[in-house]
Amino acid sequence: MQQPRACANNDDIKKIQDLMRDGMRAFPHGYMHPMDLEWWFFYNPTGETLQDTTFLWEDEQGHLLAWLTSLITYGEYDLFMHPTRRGTALECEILLWIEERITRLSHSQENPDVESGSVFEDDVFRRSTLESMGYVGEPYLAVFGQSLKGELPPPELPEGYGFLPHMEERFAEQRAQVHVSAFINSRMTHDYYLEFMRTAPHYEPQHDVVTQKDGQLTSFAMTWRDDVLQWGEFEPVGTHQEHQRRGLGKATLQEGLHRLKTGGMKYATVCCHAPEAGTVAFYESAGFVRKNTTYRYRKPMKK
Repeated sequence: MQQPRACANNDDIKKIQDLMRDGMRAFPHGYMHPMDLEWWFFYNPTGETLQDTTFLWEDEQGHLLAWLTSLITYGEYDLFMHPTRRGTALECEILLWIEERITRLSHSQENPDVESGSVFEDDVFRRSTLESMGYVGEPYLAVFGQSLKGELPPPELPEGYGFLPHMEERFAEQRAQVHVSAFINSRMTHDYYLEFMRTAPHYEPQHDVVTQKDGQLTSFAMTWRDDVLQWGEFEPVGTHQEHQRRGLGKATLQEGLHRLKTGGMKYATVCCHAPEAGTVAFYESAGFVRKNTTYRYRKPMKK
């Protein structure tokens, strides 16, 4: 098999983002948003380095054919092929390579499975290949889209709440606390968020939409802009438990849509856990239309 090399720096991340743009052009709603990946790479609570987790396969001219990111500690990986290389022998070889690597390097007793994520429902080859290898799949993320070309409804906040014009480092501690409250299994901390703000190349504080009341942050909807595709993405979106059921999430989402449109975006996407019917309904109520579903595939780790 053609051997991979470790992802080295932000130049390699740019190559990865270019591959994802090519994928989105060929298969809309069938690849992750290229800027969303900066949340993957620069919010890192595991301690595993970029060189440990992310690998690139290139041809002799240095063109990126495929890339893979993995968390050996948890037995997880995500593989993305260039659209012209989907369904090839290289894809099968990489799937075998990463399974062997995880099995060899992982010593986790709490996560005895190998897990392949970001497998889109309409990727018939990947799904059938994983199933032939003994993986079992289940719906994971619902993928939504919404045009920004028409009029957008204005955000309506409850009395006493307001939007920050832009996120600031002095709010990093509060921002981390709201994140932990919104997501039960979150490992977010002040230091992680501050490091993310300072290192993610395309993080824009004015697009990290946050609501507050009496100086306390309550909700967030981070947006990412891709100027090449004119396509925006929300990741992550959440509300502090003490402020839920007040319309804050929807208002923050709508404010994010307006900021994306003002920033030149013509389309926006967002994902949520597919089994959560209430969350699916929430995004639909905000004008999003379901476009695809990603699956998570698991198989027992070999001993």
